[in-house]
Amino acid sequence: MLAATLAAQTPPHGFQPDIDILQRFLTRAEPPLARYLAARRLEARNDRFKATGWLEACTELSPETGFQYRVMAEHGNGLIRKRVLKRALETEREARAKGETDRSSIGAENYDFRVSEESDGELVKVLIKARRRSSLLVDGAMFLSRSDGDLVRVEGQLAASPSFWTRRATIVRRYERVAGVRVPVSLESTAEVRLARPSSFRMIYHYFSINGQDLPEGGAPCAVRPG
Repeated sequence: MLAATLAAQTPPHGFQPDIDILQRFLTRAEPPLARYLAARRLEARNDRFKATGWLEACTELSPETGFQYRVMAEHGNGLIRKRVLKRALETEREARAKGETDRSSIGAENYDFRVSEESDGELVKVLIKARRRSSLLVDGAMFLSRSDGDLVRVEGQLAASPSFWTRRATIVRRYERVAGVRVPVSLESTAEVRLARPSSFRMIYHYFSINGQDLPEGGAPCAVRPG
């Protein structure tokens, strides 16, 4: 499948090094993110109503209990906190419970790829096109580190609207490698919401442990279960 995904989209002569970086990314054996403990800060704003809200949550993933979260603090507009911020965490919990996140990885089973002629500097820009309509997939681009072929950023428009009320949503998701595992560290999105007009959303991750390894720089960990 990988060869077919790339063959019909080979860039012009002179792009072979960038194609090699893409192929290295797609064929690299990645350690799975099986468990983690992380704090998150979620923020959202609606410009039309000048409404804002934020919350801080402790999140945990494990093979035994799946994805869990606990809201530690929150402030701002009640509807934003309930329908945007808490809903984002609940949607992630439901998606993981159904195994949907496993079907949204950045690989040849979900995307077609084409190295962009705009690649320059330290990053290789690769155009990505979802192979099916899904609100978990993106039509846009990913950016790979030229030095090691690692994923740095994904940006674009969701391949399907996440709800009737959202007509178009664009995202920017950033990644870093922590304890040898590639993890998301931030997500920003803007959406055209019916009646409410443009809305923005941001989520920042702070990891305390990954795959059972405590992070020295993580600080005092949060707790999903009180007590």
